[in-house]
Amino acid sequence: MRKLALILCLVPIALLTACDNEAEKNQQRKEWLSGHWELQEAMRNDKPTLTLSGTFFDFGADGQMTTNLPLSEQDSTVTTYELTPKTIQQQGDFPLTYEIIQLSQTDLSLKTEIQGMVFNLKFKKQ
Repeated sequence: MRKLALILCLVPIALLTACDNEAEKNQQRKEWLSGHWELQEAMRNDKPTLTLSGTFFDFGADGQMTTNLPLSEQDSTVTTYELTPKTIQQQGDFPLTYEIIQLSQTDLSLKTEIQGMVFNLKFKKQ
């Protein structure tokens, strides 16, 4: 009976600790993502491509982003985004979901699909 009581006391503490850690990780991801990112390398269907040269992202901590992807007649697009633990979801006129392969203070690697083509994108924070 004592073991059961002890377990029942420890479970809520463990859950609260896990929630705090996840909240801290989410905050860290937001801080790391915020800023100006420039494309360093792009692969289209696992082959190097130069057609995306000059691609950039500007992520704001307020959920706003500016990008020139997809490359269009416009210089850039201002829209909103949602950051989840595994994705960046670009909203607006051209919604895209980017799978986060790597996110650190200086490096961002994403994977997305545009018009049936898979793109692997590597960015550096400027």
